[in-house]
Amino acid sequence: MGIKNFMVASCGLLMSGLVNVASAAVEDAEKILAAFAGPTGLPASWESGTDPCGAQLNCCAHIDPGEMTPYLAFGQDCTQLPTCPWSGVTCMNGDIRMLGMTPFIDPQASNPNNLFLEGEGFKPSELPDTLWVFIALSQPYWTTRDLQLDTFPQSTRFLLFENAGLSGRGSQIDLTNVLVILAAGINLYGGIFPTIPTNPGAGLYWFENMPHLGGSFPTIAQGSTTMTSLFLRNLGLTGTVSTATFQPYASASDFSALAIGKNPGLEWTAGETLSDLWTTLPRVTTLDLSDVHFTGSVDFSAIPTGFVELKLTNCGLEGDISALPATSLTTLQKLELAHNKFTASAEIPVQDFAALVQIDVSYNEIVTGNRTRWAALNVLQRGAYEKMNGCGITADFDISSVNPGLSNIVNLESMFVNFFSYHYADNSITKAQFAGWDLPAMLAMQNNQLTGTVDWSGVRVHPAHAATPQVDMGYNALSGDVDWVSLGASGAGGIYLNNNEFTGSVDWAVLA
Repeated sequence: MGIKNFMVASCGLLMSGLVNVASAAVEDAEKILAAFAGPTGLPASWESGTDPCGAQLNCCAHIDPGEMTPYLAFGQDCTQLPTCPWSGVTCMNGDIRMLGMTPFIDPQASNPNNLFLEGEGFKPSELPDTLWVFIALSQPYWTTRDLQLDTFPQSTRFLLFENAGLSGRGSQIDLTNVLVILAAGINLYGGIFPTIPTNPGAGLYWFENMPHLGGSFPTIAQGSTTMTSLFLRNLGLTGTVSTATFQPYASASDFSALAIGKNPGLEWTAGETLSDLWTTLPRVTTLDLSDVHFTGSVDFSAIPTGFVELKLTNCGLEGDISALPATSLTTLQKLELAHNKFTASAEIPVQDFAALVQIDVSYNEIVTGNRTRWAALNVLQRGAYEKMNGCGITADFDISSVNPGLSNIVNLESMFVNFFSYHYADNSITKAQFAGWDLPAMLAMQNNQLTGTVDWSGVRVHPAHAATPQVDMGYNALSGDVDWVSLGASGAGGIYLNNNEFTGSVDWAVLA
């Protein structure tokens, strides 16, 4: 065979392969349409008889890359690939690999149809067996009374459901082939799956904010696993758990997150301590055991140095919070210890945590007294807060003395506090001082012992403030007239003055 004939024959084989690939994709497209035969609102690009992948073999659904990249990349950089003709579809080698039912389609894409489904109906058993990833985000009007999660094709290894109107029985969740599943804010109900199987390729199992999904805490099967995270949070789980429950993850080299908080029916085995858990799972850096009932105390000086997030709210625990090794916990960002029996033999060194964004030590048995150093979070980040409600604080609060110690915001004067929220309710603070534009995003001072008059001219919002601050000074003994003109011009989103001793009348015209 000559070179010319070889090239012609090869081209013919290639074209035949492309035709076969395209034909398969068109057939799979019909299966997708059959799976969604019930609801309305399918994107205009989903046309029967068309190829979802188009002329290219590899294309992507450009969906909210900040959140979706781990699920969509498939080892490729989707930002370098064209958009598939069908909105929400990702193809590899001509096969439909991902289907994303989400409104967060990249508006710069060639088909920026927002996927908002309405009505009832979905049959996952009709989906093509080439599908690897299925995503349903922010679809509150798309409903199903009996979402059968165990009927997805075995090829579907990544499942993501969040804030959709989907309902289904938890017992119909089959994790045997699933590597990643995230379900939050949908209506899964009944008993949860009884067992978390050994799955060598698994990475993340995340079930959250589904209080009707209950039953006994599932058994974690023994065996080799690559699990990185287990989230069973804010469900209706009951029973007793212990360090031994999570022993199967001790050998998982990347297991770093365990969150089983907000299951009020869970109890931890009496006599065990958190130190036992930290010894068994030394690589865990995110731990949420909120509302899990414990006995005993916490040795805060023994907390592993790599922690990023520690949540132990309402666990019935004891211990000295001031023993936290702040200078060695350089990665700790979130610390929630409220509603326990913790004490503090010294002031809690909030300002010494290099990465701390949120801290809540409210309603423990802390008697702070005359606090000498106020919050000085080192991270300039919106959503940052310090909560010390009910901590026995008697000192006068001077927000102008709060200094984050950041050299790069010196020129911002005191604007940094606009990023933070301070919660000091239910203490014995007698005086609160503001200076200039110092209003934080939230200042909760209700139910203290504030007395005297208010300098209303100091209650102002900086023009560069991105949000409208909230100030709550209710349930105190403040007195005098309210300067409604200054208050109306303050720019604050809400100022609560209820249950004080103010006099005079309300100027409704200023507040209109």
